[in-house]
Formats: sequence, structure tokens, C-alpha cells
Amino acid sequence: MTRKKGGAQSNKNAGASNGKGKVTKSATAYAFTGPAREVLANSLRQIGSINLTIELPKEALAPMNATELRQSLVSTAHSVAHATTKFQVAWKNIAEDIAGGQTSSAAEDGRPFAEGLEQDLKNLVVAANVVIALNENKWGQRVLQGVREAVAGVLNAVEALFVHFYEWKKGQVDAESAQLTAKVWEKCVAVEKVPLDNNTVACNAIRNWMGAIKDAMSELGELAAKKPKAKEEGEEEQTKKKEEKKDEDEDDEDEDEWDEDDDDDDEALSEEEAKVVPGCQLLIKSLFGLLNGSLPLLDLDERRKDKQRELEKQAQPQDDDDEKIEEDEHEWLEELVEKARALSEFADELVISLYPPQDPAVVRQHADKLGHVGRAIIGRLDANPAVLRRERFGRLRGLVETMLDKALADVTAAQAQA
Repeated sequence: MTRKKGGAQSNKNAGASNGKGKVTKSATAYAFTGPAREVLANSLRQIGSINLTIELPKEALAPMNATELRQSLVSTAHSVAHATTKFQVAWKNIAEDIAGGQTSSAAEDGRPFAEGLEQDLKNLVVAANVVIALNENKWGQRVLQGVREAVAGVLNAVEALFVHFYEWKKGQVDAESAQLTAKVWEKCVAVEKVPLDNNTVACNAIRNWMGAIKDAMSELGELAAKKPKAKEEGEEEQTKKKEEKKDEDEDDEDEDEWDEDDDDDDEALSEEEAKVVPGCQLLIKSLFGLLNGSLPLLDLDERRKDKQRELEKQAQPQDDDDEKIEEDEHEWLEELVEKARALSEFADELVISLYPPQDPAVVRQHADKLGHVGRAIIGRLDANPAVLRRERFGRLRGLVETMLDKALADVTAAQAQA
């Protein structure tokens, strides 16, 4: 992954690092000059040269369990966060000393904090690459990319703080270093919490698409709430009114938009068009429920809890060989994520197709596509033995299939009456 350079590369002011190991010169009166400024310049060069991708000999890497993998990232990110605070406080104090005329020991006082933070950053990158090297054949790209992006966020945030001090003008009030330090802490927390298994990453991606489906449900609800147009106002009359309104707008150059009430009138469904809405609402709602209900089936912790409950219910002892929880199902999980994305896209298309003037064939096409993808998701869940044997999947499948059948039947009946 190519790391996005922070302020040190993009800043246009002379004197900033260009991200390639060079620092330009400037006659601007900066707060830090001489050896102290060179310390900051060198740190910017070092940080800008850190490579997120390090080739590590896998045979030399000691295996780590999930807890150890997490701890390696937590400890190194924690060190970066604390080193950043020490750096910020030290260099802010040094700037105040310089402003007061004490300049002789600025470089010596600040160097340990700058170099210490550099080293902690390098340790974080090494830890991340060890984690990736140990799991690149097991994790999907979503997990690996998430780790790299989280670490890149820390590097860019620290770089921005160094740039702030490097470009701090003489006599300028420091109003940003505390905020920039807080941003580094925020990015370090993101590293500490970055998902380290395919299932969690897949669940997060599905939740993202669920948000888009929820938006489609909300938009459909707003459309359904609009007062239906009079029955006698047919399509030709609606088209005529739109053309008349367009002519009026062209005559008035100062009028940029139609009146909001007129827009509402244009979007309002006729009584016949509105009949299909309840079936479409039920269809989208059932598929949202399918995705929401599938999350506990995918989450590893929920899997373990379900397994334990089933064993306790059957009065059986814990048996490690009774059920193996597969943590390398990324291809199967990727299929589910892709189908969740398709549901989001088709739900949006269905809502758009309901706006007047409706084409019943198009509405039906989008409704059928949603139903097809929904049943495909059920099929993929059914194909995983670890999911199939769980009671909650049986309940979810029965409920969703019933709702899907009813929703599509309602759409068919409504269109037949129109």
C-alpha cells in the first residue's frame, strides 16, 4: 500500500520536508533555528522514509495467538501515543525558552524526544508487518488493508505534528500542537482496535451496506407519506403541468429552483402508483432484517457463545473437536459482503423506480432482483455447516423467506389492481 504523505509533503511553505529526504531553506523567521531546526528536519526525513511494507523472513517469525497479535499492536501504538505527548510538551517548552532568550541547549534538550518518537514509530511499523506476515495467507485483503491503513494514519498524524513545530513562526501563539497530539492518540487507538479477523471485518462491511439500505427505507417512507395526487390527474396532465412550470421558470431568470411545494407535488404518487409501496417496503425491510440477523451468525464471539449455550442446553461437556470455528472463511465471507452491497444497490434502484411516472415492469424487475439476492444470501449461509447447525439460523431463514414471499406477492397483487 502506498502511504499518503502528510503535511510535510504537501505544504507549500519553504522549509518543509518534501517527503524525499530533502528540506528546503527559507528566510522566514521561524521559532526554531540552527541545530534545533535541523533536529526537526532530520526527523521529518526519517518519518517520511518509513516504509509500511517490510519484507520479513517468515521462518524467523515466532507464531503468535490472537491475544499476542493484538497485544503487539496495542503496546507499540501505546508507546507512540505517550512518546508523542512527551515530544509535544518538550518542544513547546523549548519554544517558550527560546522566546525568552534561552537558545543554547534547544537541540540537545529536544533531540531525545524527537528521536525516541521516531523509534517508536518504526517499532509500530515492524509490529504491524510481523502481524501481517504471520497471517497474510489466512486473512483476506480487507483485514490486511485495514492494518496498513491504521498504521499509515498514525504516521501521517505524527508527521503533521512535526511539521507544525518545524514551521512554527517566531512569536506565534501555539494553538494547534495539543490538537495534533490528540489526533495522534486517536489514530493510535484505531490501531489498537483494528479488526484482526475476517469475520469482524466482514461484519463491519455488511453494517456499512445496511446503513445505505436503511437510507433507502427512510426515503421510501417519505415517498409513501406524501399525499397521493387526485385520481383523475393522469400522466398526461402531470406532464403538461411540468412543461408549464418549466416555461414559467424560463421567463423568470431570477428564479433558480422550483418551489418546494411544487417539487413535492411532482414526487407524490398517484393512488394507483401508491398501491405497490407497502409490498416494496416489506421487501426491503425483510432483507435489512436478513442482514441484521446474519451478523450474529458471522461474528466469532457470538458463534462461541451459541455453541456454549447449545452444549449447556444438551448437558454436554465442552468438546474442542465438537465444532471447529473456521477463521479463514474469507472467500465465503467476501461473497456475503458482495451480496450485501448488491442488496444496497438494488434497494436504491427500487426506490428510484417508484417515483412517478412509474414503469410497472421496471419496478417488478428491481423487486425480483432484490428477492433473488436475498435468497442467494440465505443459500450461502445454508452452505456453511457451522451456520446451518445453529438454531437461530433456522428461525431467521423461516421468517425472512415468509416475508419475502409475502412482499413479492403483495407487489404482484398491487400491480394487478393498477
